Amino acid sequence: MSFTDRYVQVLRQVIADSGVRLGEVDVLTDAERNRLARLNETAEPVPGATLPRLITMQATRSPDATAVVAGRTVLSYRQLNARAGRLAGLLRARGVGPETVVAVALPRSADLVVAQLGVLKAGG
Repeated sequence: MSFTDRYVQVLRQVIADSGVRLGEVDVLTDAERNRLARLNETAEPVPGATLPRLITMQATRSPDATAVVAGRTVLSYRQLNARAGRLAGLLRARGVGPETVVAVALPRSADLVVAQLGVLKAGG
């Protein structure tokens, strides 16, 4: 569908109902909507585990597999899990727990991944 065709489709909807809200104007054709619905049929079972738990499970399954590559730094799942666990312990000792907001301000790096996972492990 060309831009002009789509524009005409929108105009027809607005002309047919001048009180229509912008968010209610349909810009997709039925064929496009059906195609999107088919593309989104990707349901997969989702494990009932948190990200920290999934990382721990992966570290148990394949501890030496590469988990993080950032520049020249490469961390295995064992290293990532251990570093994040140590940080989580420090954060918990400083009062971080469920519902605690923790700001993380680091450049993109392996340390950023460790910090984010450590916050999650601490419950923050």
